[in-house]
Amino acid sequence: MVFLNPTILLGLFAASIPIILHFLNLRKIKKVEFSTLAFLKELQKSKIRKIKIKQLLLLLLRILIVIFIVLSFARPTLESTTIGGINSEAKTTAVIIIDNSFSMSVVDEKGSFLNQSKEVVKDLISSFQNGDDIHVLTTSENKDNTAPTTQTVDGIGVSYIALPISKLLATSKTIISKSKNLNKEIYLFSDFQRSTLFDKDSLSNNYNIENTKFYLFHYSGVAINNLSVTNLKINNQIFELNKSVSLTSEISNFTNTNSVNKLNSLLVNQKRTAQKSISALSNSTKNIQFKSTISNTGIISFASVLEDDDINYDNIFYNSLVVPNKKEILLIGKNEQEFLFIKSAIKSNSDKTTEFTYIHPNNLRTTNLDNYNTLVITGGYDDKGFLETVKKYIETGGSVILFPAKNYNMNEENKLLMGLSIPSVRAYSKSDNNNSINSFDKIDFTHPIFNGIFSKTDIDVESPSFYKYLKQTTQGRGKSIITLQDKSVFLSEYKLGKGKVLLFNISPNLEWSNFPLKNIFAPIINRSINYLISNYSSETSAIAGNILSVDISKRKSKQIKIIKPDESVELLSVNSQSDNYLNYHNTDLIGVYKFYSNNILLDIKVVNYNVLESNLESYPLDEFSKKFEHETNVVTEILSSDDYKKKILTARYGSELWQLFLVVALLLALIEMYIARSSKKDLAEL
Repeated sequence: MVFLNPTILLGLFAASIPIILHFLNLRKIKKVEFSTLAFLKELQKSKIRKIKIKQLLLLLLRILIVIFIVLSFARPTLESTTIGGINSEAKTTAVIIIDNSFSMSVVDEKGSFLNQSKEVVKDLISSFQNGDDIHVLTTSENKDNTAPTTQTVDGIGVSYIALPISKLLATSKTIISKSKNLNKEIYLFSDFQRSTLFDKDSLSNNYNIENTKFYLFHYSGVAINNLSVTNLKINNQIFELNKSVSLTSEISNFTNTNSVNKLNSLLVNQKRTAQKSISALSNSTKNIQFKSTISNTGIISFASVLEDDDINYDNIFYNSLVVPNKKEILLIGKNEQEFLFIKSAIKSNSDKTTEFTYIHPNNLRTTNLDNYNTLVITGGYDDKGFLETVKKYIETGGSVILFPAKNYNMNEENKLLMGLSIPSVRAYSKSDNNNSINSFDKIDFTHPIFNGIFSKTDIDVESPSFYKYLKQTTQGRGKSIITLQDKSVFLSEYKLGKGKVLLFNISPNLEWSNFPLKNIFAPIINRSINYLISNYSSETSAIAGNILSVDISKRKSKQIKIIKPDESVELLSVNSQSDNYLNYHNTDLIGVYKFYSNNILLDIKVVNYNVLESNLESYPLDEFSKKFEHETNVVTEILSSDDYKKKILTARYGSELWQLFLVVALLLALIEMYIARSSKKDLAEL
């Protein structure tokens, strides 16, 4: 026998109260001799003996009444025993964990694994007694759903979110540890995928939740034919209207069944633009190359889609990019004429979407840089505010092209470069007779600026003639794109915060070189600008259920509008004006999330499913059971085909006896009342 409220047993000290009162009430009888009543002495002794016996019996009854009342509140319980006729089965705390990740959408002759689980859970809920403490957790939401009903269970659907079972077990441990009920049970319904069963921090944990019954419902045994799209990579880094973009779709087969002639389609803004057939051997991965032409500006979403198979939730994978509706370029320099060749090069590209704005460096701090895609700056400027403004613009995701000024000032140039963490200029070389003093040495044709400009056979680039140039190297801080014969860097790239800087070591005019007259000038200028303003992140897409860190630094109001993949709209308010990032949690759908402020696009995020969920390899159930090994625990493994009711009833235990103890206390109280009344009558007669 165990007591569920053992601290109440301290009340047993109250059993001493009747004893204390008994001794306080004892009174000695004074002897008064009456010669005429001598014959009654013998009769009196006999009655007094009976009264003393009744008083001792009353004392015993009162002690027992106190003891049984205290014991009833301490909730005595018999383990491993069910007493027939006593409706006092021990109260239960049960945690039901339902794996509703998309791998549970697999169907056998009884229906999908998830629907089978839900039917068993509803049956279990109806079998619990009033007062039992029931909790339901799902792998799509680590939220304690107490007092679940049939309706709440019916509402559980297949989800792209797949929390590790280990996290839910940690939550279960917290719930169980707070419970005072004798019966503590955990029901786990899952296919026990090895890939998503444990998070990294809990692989070696033993879940020693003491005094707990574990019921493991295992769903498996179905031969599955399933292909998965596990990645969609955009190969370009420069995106231009009416130009092609290359994509690679990665197809994986995690099953033991070969897949033959499955159709894989490329969707651009939800429209099918290409389609290819693919076959994949068991446990293999293949890549498919797609090309598509960018026919419109704005947000471009891509999706690689497979035809239906045994699991459809992993048949689609997303990616996206942004092609600006208009290219707004801000020109900053002491003389607008220095940008003449740059503007001519861009206009020669027949690009009507580009607009230029020129300002003097004095006006930079009063200019809203958020209105521009990129900045082109000639020369430095000896002003701390100018440097801080440019630096902040780059660090928050802006981009800049730097040229030396026509009238070069090394001091001003180096102040700007050093402020942007770019190596300073070592020397300024100048020809006295206007003859070329340098030429191209090496060109990094793998850089996105040159990707697609040259064919494999046409890769000989004519070098311009240099009359003036800056001697400078990256010193390991940046990337060399074009170097000169003396190892100076003609064109280099640097990263600062979230932004980029492209640095030329010549001024864009004919006094420094004949570069503006070369055929390569216009392509390099155009590609450099397009490279800097192309909005595409090479970072891995987020996983459904993860928190998105959204850049909202350019917001115009406190309200942020989110357009989710299903085109539903969510509005959020940002209280602090200083917050540059928003942590967004509602990522239960896969696809492209768009974040706006006053209809201005702030950021886009791509969310995909967890590719590990497509790997259906099961964790051995006997090994998993060992995670719960403890002398007070019982683990019951239940296959989908087993009689789960019989197994649960065999393992379940415990009957509470508090009602029985309370009834005994009441019966003793009635006996005490009767004997007390009889004792008073005897005293009166005496």
